[in-house]
Amino acid sequence: MRPCVPFREICSLATVVMAPITLNIVLYHAFLAPESIQAGVFLLLGSIFLAYAHRSHFKSVLAMKASIG
Repeated sequence: MRPCVPFREICSLATVVMAPITLNIVLYHAFLAPESIQAGVFLLLGSIFLAYAHRSHFKSVLAMKASIG
């Protein structure tokens, strides 16, 4: 048993909550402080990786005809 198995749903929720925050960080640094954009890009890549790794949790949200239940 892997140690982070109980936290899969929490990780998916955290990915959804952190996505707009990460996007704002990247856009802030891209337009106002481009010399320090490395941290924002690092966060963005991490968010993309987590979204890809947990893509099975988002299938119902991204489906054309989402089913309830």
